[in-house]
Amino acid sequence: ELKLGEARATAILSTASWAEIPLLLLFGFLVDRMGSWTIFNFSLLASAIYMMANVFVSNIITAVIVMVFYGVVWASFSSSSSAIAVELSNEDEKGTALGMINANFSLANIVGPPLFGYIVKRLGYRVCFASMAVMLTSVAITTTIAIKQRIK
Repeated sequence: ELKLGEARATAILSTASWAEIPLLLLFGFLVDRMGSWTIFNFSLLASAIYMMANVFVSNIITAVIVMVFYGVVWASFSSSSSAIAVELSNEDEKGTALGMINANFSLANIVGPPLFGYIVKRLGYRVCFASMAVMLTSVAITTTIAIKQRIK
């Protein structure tokens, strides 16, 4: 949509991976300090913000900023979900739990792009991302409420 060309668009996509390296360390530290569920909820909200930010991408600068922010989304989710899997597993099931988490990432990468591509084709790029932002915000709110109920 921005007509950046394949090479530029691919380079911009890789900025998220560069950002993830220090961000994974940061969120690993924050999981230790703040707790895995707090960071997990943050990751859901950050994902909603990322989706909504995509609606407002208008040039190469905003595209780079949004892709760097995706590093925040992935690092916070990856760090917290892995910690939660370990926290909720028995000692002899931790490896299986982490394997299942990683399998889910692979399944999401198989199912997500064709589904997302279809939705973009039917609704348009910006409507698709705005809709995803609303859904993710709902999930973040629901998860926050459920966790607070469980802690009581």
